Amino acid sequence: MVYFKYGKDFHDLRIQHGFSLSAFEELGIAKSTLSNFENGKSILSFDRLDFALQKMNVSPLDYSLMINNGEQDNYISIFDEIEHAYYQRNIK
Repeated sequence: MVYFKYGKDFHDLRIQHGFSLSAFEELGIAKSTLSNFENGKSILSFDRLDFALQKMNVSPLDYSLMINNGEQDNYISIFDEIEHAYYQRNIK
């Protein structure tokens, strides 16, 4: 059940946006695959997850924030700092 949080949050988004399990079959994601993901029994590949999020108009960043209780992953904040330093021409 290591994947439970990912699937539960996806399930909440899916319900919030009014999509059924079968709505993602056109993306090549079977109802059973999605159900297993939402119940923490398996994980979706990143490309399938990305397609499903796009269908719901949810960015990967928004999904990541949801999973992490509103906190950015460390790598995102580090890249933000690097980008800011680059535009400020701060070589330190």
